[in-house]
Amino acid sequence: MTFFMKLLYFAGYRRGAPGRQPLILDSVVRRRLPVDAGVRRESGWVSEKRLDYLGWAADQAHRRGIEPDEVEMALFHDRWS
Repeated sequence: MTFFMKLLYFAGYRRGAPGRQPLILDSVVRRRLPVDAGVRRESGWVSEKRLDYLGWAADQAHRRGIEPDEVEMALFHDRWS
């Protein structure tokens, strides 16, 4: 599944576009999601949970004036606060 998510990210991400953007959401990011994201951190996610994550990342990016992939990178590098 991670390969497919990477393919979607590289083929579909549009910098500066509003709304949900395709993100990778690998196991590292999944483990580091904050509880307030409202998305469970377990493995084997269904599509609806991935959409919840994309919505949360888009909302966080909008609030902070950054791109959704910057939210994901901060989670990946354990720099999210």
